[in-house]
Amino acid sequence: RIVAEKLGKRECIAICSFGEGTFNKIYLLTMEDGFQCIARLALPAFRRYKTESEVATMQYVAENTSIRVPKVYAWDSDPDNAIGAEYILMEKMNGVPLSEKWDHLAFEEKKHIINQVIDIMLQLLDTSFDRIGSLYMDENDSTYRIGPIISDLFFDGKRGTMDLERGPWGSTSEYLTAVIRAE
Repeated sequence: RIVAEKLGKRECIAICSFGEGTFNKIYLLTMEDGFQCIARLALPAFRRYKTESEVATMQYVAENTSIRVPKVYAWDSDPDNAIGAEYILMEKMNGVPLSEKWDHLAFEEKKHIINQVIDIMLQLLDTSFDRIGSLYMDENDSTYRIGPIISDLFFDGKRGTMDLERGPWGSTSEYLTAVIRAE
C-alpha cells in the first residue's frame, strides 16, 4: 500500500525477489495497471549515507551525461519509516546481464560494447569536483555537494561505529591521511 501511494498507483499486486547484494535486497514490484519498478531495500550498512548518495549520484549522472541510469521514483533514507528500511523505488531497466551473452558475441559486437563502456568511462571522468568524498544533494534537493565518503575503508567491520574522519577532503593528501588513520 505504501509503495503504491508513493508511485501514485492504486495497489501493488505482486512482489517478486529480484536479487540480493552485499548491501541491498532487490524486488520487482508489479502494480494493478501492469506498471513495474524495482524496489531496493538497504541492508543495515552505511546508515542513511549510502541511500542518499546513490540517489544523488543517479540523478547527477542522468542530468549531466548521456549515460542511461534508472529514473528514481521515490526514496527514503530513514530506516524507521513506514516500510522499516531505507529504500529506493526506481525504473526497471530491461536487458540481460552481459556475462550471459559475452561468450556468444561476435568480435565486432564485443568491440562495440567495449567502445560503449569506454564512452561511459570518459563521460564519468569528465565530471570533476573540488572535494573528495561521495555525492549528495543539498538540503533543498536542487544542487549537489560532496559529503562523507561511502567506502569499506571507512565503514567495514567495526569502522562503521568508530569516530573516523570520512570527509569530504580538500586534497588527495588529506584523503590518504584519513585512510591511514582508519587502519
